[in-house]
Amino acid sequence: MSSTGSFGTSCSVTPQLPSSISVCGLDARFQRVDNGQVHWFDLDLPDVIAARRRLLSESDRNRYLAGSAFEPDWMAQLDRLDSEPVLFVAEALLPYFEEARVKDLILTLVEQFPGAELVGDVCTPLAVRIDNLHLRFTRAAARMHWAMKDPRDLETWGHGIRLVESFSYFDDPEPRMGLPSWFGRIPVLAHSTSIQRYQLGTATAPASKNWSGNGSSAADGDDGVRGPLLRRWFRRPRRRESHRREV
Repeated sequence: MSSTGSFGTSCSVTPQLPSSISVCGLDARFQRVDNGQVHWFDLDLPDVIAARRRLLSESDRNRYLAGSAFEPDWMAQLDRLDSEPVLFVAEALLPYFEEARVKDLILTLVEQFPGAELVGDVCTPLAVRIDNLHLRFTRAAARMHWAMKDPRDLETWGHGIRLVESFSYFDDPEPRMGLPSWFGRIPVLAHSTSIQRYQLGTATAPASKNWSGNGSSAADGDDGVRGPLLRRWFRRPRRRESHRREV
């Protein structure tokens, strides 16, 4: 697993709250969204986890897993999640790998954690081309590979995979974006990079209806594939002008 992103799962002590598993890097999402009950597992390569432990301490509800998201070893450590809803968070991770590896990982999650949910970023082919130009310009070694024209295409990968919620970075105005916020006015760019939320592997009503707070889901029609969970987790908090900018 690359350390360019985060992939995680969270697990809660009540059926209404998910356990979360995230490919983490040095992400501090658990500290930002902790509700006092959720169990959160941060997953990344061993050297990244070693650095993380020097900066952020583990706790009873926030544990670290050292390994690759694309190897199944880490899944064996999650046997306690059998009866709890699970949410996987894959941020800035999947687009950096070939589609075959992404598909294999997602189908493994469907098999091992039926009924879980996956939240991750999805890029269109245009976004991948633009981002790779930027990576070349900055002489970064990483390159993006996986892209989808339509986030619903993932539903064709396996039975029970269903798009639940969709969120674009440009859906809500964010003053700190500055000039790039104008990209949201260009249709071809407005949703070129987005956050998507999928239900994995079951046709029953998802537990996510309890997580989002309003019960909206893709089953309610196209207009229902948007809700508050992604906005709550992936929007950066606005700051007052008198405060120092967050690092």
